[in-house]
Amino acid sequence: MFDLVARAQTGDRAALDELLVRSLPSVHRWAHGRLPVYARGALDTDDLVQQAAYRTLKRLHLFEPRHVYSLQAYLREAVVNRIRDAVRTQSRRGLKDNPPVEVSADEQRDENAPSPLEEMLKQETVERYRRGLKTLKREDQRAVVLRLELELGYEEMARQLGKSSGDAARMATRRALDRLARALKENS
Repeated sequence: MFDLVARAQTGDRAALDELLVRSLPSVHRWAHGRLPVYARGALDTDDLVQQAAYRTLKRLHLFEPRHVYSLQAYLREAVVNRIRDAVRTQSRRGLKDNPPVEVSADEQRDENAPSPLEEMLKQETVERYRRGLKTLKREDQRAVVLRLELELGYEEMARQLGKSSGDAARMATRRALDRLARALKENS
């Protein structure tokens, strides 16, 4: 992956295409459903991921990968920033620009979709998680991110973390998650 990033930074189009093919599908899956319904407007998950990828590619020459999944993590953060922008934009508009609209029974919000309150709480939870993650040692941070955010299996995590087996990676992850839980509890 480091080689692909280096080649893409020098203008190698094939390397850039390969980076996108490897990174965008998981970022898209991760981003699905994260934009609050009230902030969507004309945006959808595809738009968010495309905008994040476009902005990332414009700044690729500044990107310094620290681990194999650095680009995915960077893209996810870019998507989070785009979501924040969309929420801010919608908040600024308020009801003045978006007066209440009569909604027929056919057009009402999906009852399984999260409410705006649930979306807000989810965002607060993500921010708490990120603050708690920063309190951990770098190795614990990597274990948590690889498992929770990138959803890697323990065998792959063992390779990424330099552990002897999937079981060793599982135990390291469990310990890291315990430390994260304590940090979140202390800061609540």
